[in-house]
Amino acid sequence: MKKAYDILVIIKAHLGDEKIEKLTTNFKKWITDNEGEIQLFEDQGVTDMPITFQPALQGHYLHCEFEGTNKTLDQLKEKMRVDESFLRHLIVNMDSIRDTRPAVVEEKVAQD
Repeated sequence: MKKAYDILVIIKAHLGDEKIEKLTTNFKKWITDNEGEIQLFEDQGVTDMPITFQPALQGHYLHCEFEGTNKTLDQLKEKMRVDESFLRHLIVNMDSIRDTRPAVVEEKVAQD
């Protein structure tokens, strides 16, 4: 069963355009080759990181919304864990957020 996920990935910024382009292509391929479907992909570029991860002061940020299975998620995590070009990542299961979001929106509308 497919679930919706949102992922933010930070890649080492000093790698250069060609290497980052290759990593971006591979990242998308890791999702689509493992039963995943990309809904939205944003290359957010190089940004100063709020917390310093030695020795990096900047990171190249990628944001992706996709639908996938447990296989998709497991393969994606494994590939990023092995590749040292990836500094950090955050994966959010959007299905768990969608279950609670309407109550928050209704409460905010009632306050206004």
